[in-house]
Amino acid sequence: GLRKSYSDAVKDVVGKKVETVNNEVMSMNDGIKALKEEVISTKKTIQLYSEVEERSFNFIIFKLKESNNLSFNDSKKEDDDKIMRILSAITDEKFDMSNVVRHYRLGKRSDNVRPLLVRLKSKVLKNLIMESPNILKNYDDDLKGIGIGHDMTKDQRIKCRELMNLAREKEAADKEDFVYRVRGEPGNLRIIRIKKRLH
Repeated sequence: GLRKSYSDAVKDVVGKKVETVNNEVMSMNDGIKALKEEVISTKKTIQLYSEVEERSFNFIIFKLKESNNLSFNDSKKEDDDKIMRILSAITDEKFDMSNVVRHYRLGKRSDNVRPLLVRLKSKVLKNLIMESPNILKNYDDDLKGIGIGHDMTKDQRIKCRELMNLAREKEAADKEDFVYRVRGEPGNLRIIRIKKRLH
C-alpha cells in the first residue's frame, strides 16, 4: 500500500506538472499567434502607407484624347506634348519633361479614352496642379473637357465616391444657390460648399 500510494503521489505531481507545462505552452502559442497577427497587421499598415506615399507623386489625366497612331513611341511623344502644354498652362511657365518621371495610359487600348497616369519628381508641383482645376476651362480645343485627379488607392477611391454621392445629395437638397464639391488630399477629403456663379 505505501509503495502504491507513493507512486500514485509521484504520478499526480508529475501529471500536474505536465498539465501546467502544457497550459504554459498553449498560453505561449496564443501569445506567438497574437504576435504574428500584430506583425501581419503592422506589415499591412506599412504597405498601405508606402502605397499612399508612392501614389502621392502621381496624378491622372482623364478624357485626354489618345493618338490614333499605333506606334508606341509616336503616341508617347504626343502624350509628352499634351502633358507639357497642360502643365505649362497650370504653372504659367515653360514646362519641360525633366519634371516628369514617367507616364503611361491605364488599361488596354480600346474605343474608350484611357486615363493617363503621370508621375512627377516633386510633390509640390503635383499639389500645385491639383489646386488649379479652374485653369482647365481655358485649354485649346483638343484639351477641352479633360479632368485631373489624384492617383488613389482602392480604399481612397471608395471613400471619395461615398463623399461625392453625399455632396450630390446635399446639392440636390440645397434650396439656396450653392454647389457642393469634394476637395482635399486623398485620405483627407472633405465636402465644401461653394456659392454658384451666375453667368
